[in-house]
Amino acid sequence: MKRILVLNAGSSSIKFGLYSVSKDALMLKGEIERLGTNDASISTDQFFAAKHGLTEVSEREPVRARDAREGVRAILDFILRSKGLKSLRHLAGVGHRVVHGGEAFSEAVLVDEEVAYRIEELSTLAPLHNPANLSGIEAVQHVLRGVPNVAVFDTAFYQSLAPEVYLYGLPRKYYDEHGIRKYGFHGTSHKYCMLEAERLLGGMPSRLVTCHLGNGSSITAIKDGVAVDTSMGFTPLDGLLMGTRSGALDPGVVLQLMRLGLNVEEADRVLNNESGFKALAGRTDMRDIHAAAEHGDAQAQLVIAMLALQLQRFIGSYAGILGGLDALVFTGGIGCGAWYLRERVASTLAHLGVSLDVEANRRGLERVSSGRVAVLVIPTNEELQIARETRELLF
Repeated sequence: MKRILVLNAGSSSIKFGLYSVSKDALMLKGEIERLGTNDASISTDQFFAAKHGLTEVSEREPVRARDAREGVRAILDFILRSKGLKSLRHLAGVGHRVVHGGEAFSEAVLVDEEVAYRIEELSTLAPLHNPANLSGIEAVQHVLRGVPNVAVFDTAFYQSLAPEVYLYGLPRKYYDEHGIRKYGFHGTSHKYCMLEAERLLGGMPSRLVTCHLGNGSSITAIKDGVAVDTSMGFTPLDGLLMGTRSGALDPGVVLQLMRLGLNVEEADRVLNNESGFKALAGRTDMRDIHAAAEHGDAQAQLVIAMLALQLQRFIGSYAGILGGLDALVFTGGIGCGAWYLRERVASTLAHLGVSLDVEANRRGLERVSSGRVAVLVIPTNEELQIARETRELLF
């Protein structure tokens, strides 16, 4: 039986998933950690291995993975030994997560020389991600000659945004010459949740808002299956308060930080790595923040209040853009796990038709609404969405 391999190649890790072509069945998932060092290891999710009878899979073992090519070889060897594949001939294709597709890509594409060149060119917009994503593609091309590679872009879902949404009020040359505009991120997750909402509700909700809440968070307005606005912008720094990212703030704050003596790299570090939950509550994990809040920690309580208010603000404004609201989706680690945040957010949205079933919400059921607007809790599955788009392109 044919399989699709999904890779998410980073600078120090490669996450992988092996899927059946004929159905949305995850056969094996795992990760190479400490890529590029002598301490690299490969680990796998034992649940999926056992579910599909892959009993010879070890939970973690050391591997030789000094670069992406060796990492890909280690993954393939691991899959073959686990009997996830009988032979590499049964591999139909490889789907790759690519963070930034700029304006060049509005859908998944087969990777050829021109596509690879464009991905590399767009590294100026995603210097921490695109080079690593491309290294994964090039590694597969070297190790698995003749096996098609498909690039699935985080930004592609947002190529439907109108100019009045994606342009900034800057001199036009910065867009024309440097590509400075809103791109949006987490698109693969938002698209997956949109399609899951369609499945669960028996049809595509006309006016949908999806909230991807985790260490990185974003929210998207979707009209009749098409993204019309999103909270992240030119970079994933914009929008909601996040684990270590500031979210939206007055651009003058950045100027003031630089007047206070920070250079560009230092300001980048503060805004991306030293802000958000970490700066306000001294923690980045919402579970820890909630526990502290329950014990009276004022700073932890503040973080939850700030995030809830921002979500209410975005959902309310997006309902205005959409002309109302038919469905609201929560996903991501916080979106699915933080029932108290969903409860707080919904508390001021009754005028939009949002009302929660308190018991269902606290139990984290799939549908937690009691009012006109369907409120859904959907665990995201970006790897499955990449596998689906790879399959659609290849078959």
